[in-house]
Amino acid sequence: FYLERREEYNNSKLSVNKSALLIFLNKTGFNGMYRENSKGEYNIPFGDMNNPLICNSELILNISNILNNNDVEFSSKSFENILINKKNIFYYLDPPYRPISKTSDFTSYTKNKFDDELQFKLKKYCDKINEKDNFLMQSNSFSEDNFFQKLYSEMNIKKIYASRSISADGSKRGKAKEIVITNYGS
Repeated sequence: FYLERREEYNNSKLSVNKSALLIFLNKTGFNGMYRENSKGEYNIPFGDMNNPLICNSELILNISNILNNNDVEFSSKSFENILINKKNIFYYLDPPYRPISKTSDFTSYTKNKFDDELQFKLKKYCDKINEKDNFLMQSNSFSEDNFFQKLYSEMNIKKIYASRSISADGSKRGKAKEIVITNYGS
């Protein structure tokens, strides 16, 4: 049943039905992950849970009310295609994380590999956000080569430890070093 719904999702055009399928797949797929293969197809396997809560209608309605009653905009465009023409806007950027090891390179799962060249382009985009008097926050992996510390040297970079709940080996789920980059605060 799960695999049939996954195939239906991958073959569907944008619609309310496709949104419902995504919620179902997210709640019944492995660890609630979202991942696409190189063809752009959702490819998470079935999860191992006994009685998943697939639809928390109260939560969905509350989120819908918050998003509909505030000036919030989501986009699935490449960052390069999102115009920055207003001031005092908050941008949260969550690009594919830069790999910290050969086994952590998930940037090539998608159609367009998010490599260091795109990281440099994203930095230029962040500079445009900053120049327009907007606020930005970006999360990414912490790398021992100080890649981001050098690239974003004029911004605030904070190292954090984020809990990991996704790993094929449950004993390896722990805290991972990440960074948060902002153009405000300290």
